[in-house]
Amino acid sequence: MVFEVIHATSHDLIFKGFSIPKEAIIVPDFDSVLFDEDIWGDPEVFRPERFIDDHGNLMKRDEMIIFFIGKRSCVGEALTKMEMLMFLGALIQNFKFESPPGETLTLEKADGEFGFLHEPHYYKVLITPR
Repeated sequence: MVFEVIHATSHDLIFKGFSIPKEAIIVPDFDSVLFDEDIWGDPEVFRPERFIDDHGNLMKRDEMIIFFIGKRSCVGEALTKMEMLMFLGALIQNFKFESPPGETLTLEKADGEFGFLHEPHYYKVLITPR
């Protein structure tokens, strides 16, 4: 899920031939990059290897703009990544995640309801202490 920050123009401007008036509301469309098949091939398929080079090192992809880009990028990006690593690591160390009996879980497709935010469909998972 990508939270798209709303901005407003501070003065009249022309951008790529389009006239944008002062105080116009601007909503960036990150999904146009994050779900672009020309960039990712199969963007709805879970493939972490897209971000790992031939030597097993993590690669930074310029197209991965979940924290925005440039001088407007999120100042909390490093803290967020560290917190997520610790949080998910603690969950995986302490709990076992499985499909409920008779059901199959898959991460092949990121389906759900797309709108201002992406809302995934509900699913069931069996979580037990290790």
